[in-house]
Amino acid sequence: MTTRRVVLSCDNLVREYRSRNNKSFLALDDVSLSLVEGEFVTIVGRSGSGKSTLLRILAGIEKSTSGSVQRADNHGDRVGMVFQGNSIFPWRTVLGNLTYSLESRGYGSDKTDRASELCKLVGLQPEIFLDKYPRELSGGEARRVAIGMALSADASLLLFDEPTSQLDYVSRIELQAMVHRLWIDQQPSVLYVTHDIDEAILLGQRVLVLRDGKIKDTVVVNLEGSRTHDMVVQPAFLGLRKQILEHLGH
Repeated sequence: MTTRRVVLSCDNLVREYRSRNNKSFLALDDVSLSLVEGEFVTIVGRSGSGKSTLLRILAGIEKSTSGSVQRADNHGDRVGMVFQGNSIFPWRTVLGNLTYSLESRGYGSDKTDRASELCKLVGLQPEIFLDKYPRELSGGEARRVAIGMALSADASLLLFDEPTSQLDYVSRIELQAMVHRLWIDQQPSVLYVTHDIDEAILLGQRVLVLRDGKIKDTVVVNLEGSRTHDMVVQPAFLGLRKQILEHLGH
């Protein structure tokens, strides 16, 4: 059996912050994890548990107090990140956003063709959306464009920071389905942060439960059948949800 390559890992990460009165607190406390090629891992935790801090450190945006990180881009692979808020450029059209990284990589006249492909990948019709500005998009459509921007770098490792947190229920379900389909079709390696337990189970092959800056449990998701919201009432799904809730301190 072939061993899959580790594309992202960290060892003994600690992130300490100091308040104005010089008191310290640990946002992350001795966190270690790994993600292998083609794997989809979710991280779930309450607000303030350290999820976004962990992702920013793994992405290289923020530094840890101690510990080490090894990313795929250290080996020549590309990393794409989808942020929690609106991260697309408001002054550029959808076409302009999707071709932003392509321009710096020497794409010529074929960049519009690539943008059309990216539009289709994230479930948007190019003929309708390429000429629109972000102000003309719904929240769910803007998130799809942000995902397309991450894909435009030909990223083999995708990091998601709660991309559905500000969406309405229906848009959230649609985006979850799109992300899952994208992973099935493209097979990137994915680390996906969320506070939504059901979302973590529906999307992840493994769920890392983060509480008070520590990984309290790793839950392996072995669910049969299609990953749709119909599953949330199945006994196996409810059992996983209960396990995660217990480790979140509910």
